[in-house]
Amino acid sequence: MKRLLLVSGLLLMVNTLLQADSYLLVMSKDDKLCQNITTMFNEDLFKHKEVRLKDHKEFNAVVWDKEFEFYRASGDQDILYSEPRCDNEQSLGCKNAIFDINNDGKDELVAYLDERLYGTASYNQISYAPQEENGSLKFKYRQSTIVGDEHYKEFPVQRVAKDGFKFYITSSSFVLLRPFKVADTFYIATFFNTYGRNNWDPYRYNSKNLNDNNMVSISKYDANNEQHDLCYMIRVFTSPTFTKTKKAK
Repeated sequence: MKRLLLVSGLLLMVNTLLQADSYLLVMSKDDKLCQNITTMFNEDLFKHKEVRLKDHKEFNAVVWDKEFEFYRASGDQDILYSEPRCDNEQSLGCKNAIFDINNDGKDELVAYLDERLYGTASYNQISYAPQEENGSLKFKYRQSTIVGDEHYKEFPVQRVAKDGFKFYITSSSFVLLRPFKVADTFYIATFFNTYGRNNWDPYRYNSKNLNDNNMVSISKYDANNEQHDLCYMIRVFTSPTFTKTKKAK
């Protein structure tokens, strides 16, 4: 791991001299995976000045081509939604797919929402639910799991309150989620701001452009639907120009 961080540090120094942004790997629990993704992103930054996920097969492994029926919980029953799940005022879009997001050997129904907050493009949400044995496309929210944890607990505790509550680095809910696949395993890349560029408050600043965000977390879900953070990367911005995305009101 020390050698890995040394290599990442040298790459950061070289890219800084060349005035290219760089990702620095600051936490790894899977050195091969984390180094490969960090290298992938840094090569994009060196060549294109931005990360281009669409150019990488790993981030094109999921095919979003399904149409689900969505059911909400009502008492002890599941009721089909009568209203559209997406609309122009509240959501920029939604898409659905079937794949083994929690790596349990069985495919799940995976629903992706591209959300607005008070009319401002803001964040993504991914939920998944088990698929019935008959192959039904009924997505039942009472059985679903929401992807993501706002607290990044593989970082050191930031502070401890008098009652013992532990404060970790947090992303708030304004995150961009990108599922991807390496070999036979699915992962989630989460792009977010801690304090953003220019020390902007993450609760007030968010961007639909993943290249505006200064942190990336790579995580994996298991058969118990528990999230495991494997890699943390911080983006060091060295480029002289930056187009600010408007703050959410």
